Amino acid sequence: MNRKNRWFAALMAVVFGFVGVHKLYLGKIGGFILYLFLFFMSISIFFMPLTFIFGLIDSFKIMSMSDEEFDEKYN
Repeated sequence: MNRKNRWFAALMAVVFGFVGVHKLYLGKIGGFILYLFLFFMSISIFFMPLTFIFGLIDSFKIMSMSDEEFDEKYN
């Protein structure tokens, strides 16, 4: 099992968070599918992906975790 890097996950959440790629990297398949669903639904309804905001929030959560917390949760 590969160890996941906290800073790489946070970077993925900032850059590709609107489609949930960071969730896929962290092994949260259900979260990834939910992000994709919300992305396509919000584009069709609001013409702006709401998941962009969720990705930024996730990146701040990941960056604010300590290495120990991150390892306990994702490694």
